[in-house]
Amino acid sequence: MASILLHEAISRGLGPDDSLVQQLQHDSAVGKRQLFTMQHRQQKLRPTLSEFGHFVVLAVSLEDAPNLQLEKFRPKGAKIVSRRIQWGFRRDVFMTQPGAKIVSHIEDKETYELVKVGVPRNPTEFIAAAVNLGHPRFLLARVSDESEAAVDRLLGSAAELSLQRARFMKRWLQRAKELHDQEEDLHPGCQPT
Repeated sequence: MASILLHEAISRGLGPDDSLVQQLQHDSAVGKRQLFTMQHRQQKLRPTLSEFGHFVVLAVSLEDAPNLQLEKFRPKGAKIVSRRIQWGFRRDVFMTQPGAKIVSHIEDKETYELVKVGVPRNPTEFIAAAVNLGHPRFLLARVSDESEAAVDRLLGSAAELSLQRARFMKRWLQRAKELHDQEEDLHPGCQPT
């Protein structure tokens, strides 16, 4: 039953997450405690950058699964991420998955084992992905879009900030000028306090 629920969750894009970025997309509050270095024992953050660059999905018949020599079908350093029994094999549907390989003969509608293998990034790809991602603290320290825009405006060029403030003041001075006559008409009817 748990395998069926996990499969359904994965098919809907609900997890399990491979990296901190994916985990934060599903639960933005997951890293708040780590941001302030108060680590909770129950809290498990995923690695900031997944060790795997891509995955290979192998379909193996149940008869061949116990004797499967995975070294033939996976690159050096790859690890088995999951193994699940699947019902109702359909070759055309299975082959639409990225990285799908059929390892042994499987008849349509037959029960088979699905082996997901994580293939690690090479060092150059890993460093490029890490540089592109940035520091993990920036992933955890999230603020609202409005706050981020306000900070960006304040940290921008002084000339642009001055111009923006001048436009703001000009707009409200213009509005005060438009309402001046109406305000003057209201003053005689007001009681002094």
